This record gives sequence, structure tokens and C-alpha cells, in this order.
Amino acid sequence: MHRPGLVKLAAFIVGDQDTGEDVVQDVFTRLHQRWDMLADPGDPLPYLRTAVVNGCRSAIRRRGRAQRRAGHDSPSPPLSAEESVLLSEDIGAG
Repeated sequence: MHRPGLVKLAAFIVGDQDTGEDVVQDVFTRLHQRWDMLADPGDPLPYLRTAVVNGCRSAIRRRGRAQRRAGHDSPSPPLSAEESVLLSEDIGAG
């Protein structure tokens, strides 16, 4: 029921539909494995949203590391404005 909205959120954050779908799928898999640890099993949406945003941040960090390792020789899409902000927050917090 929540999947389409979560995929839309993830795709917006990472700037890529396929990566957004992968993030959401990973979140649902982790939720299923840890259902008994959920604070409110009757309303998993707050957990799902938080986990999707965190998963997107991780995907953006991985993409940034891969781009830095590959150098400027390989064609890769530039970071979106959202990705740049999230990466700068992570660098500032680290």
C-alpha cells in the first residue's frame, strides 16, 4: 500500500527511478526481518519513510565514492542538487 509513494520519494531524492526502487525494496526486506522490533506495528509508515531517506543517503554516498574512484574519465551523471546537499551534510557531520 505504501510502496508507490515511497518509491516516488526515493526516486526524487536519488534522482533515479531504478535506484529508488532498489532502496525501497531493501527497506521492505529489512522491515520484514525486524518486524518484531517495530515500535508501532500497526503504523509502519514513519519507520519506512525514515529508512527510505537513510537508504537514499547511503546510495548517494556510494555513488559519490564510486564517482571519485572512477575519476573524471568515466561518463557518469553529475550529482543532483539534493545529492550535493546530502553529501555536504554527511561530510560536515563526519
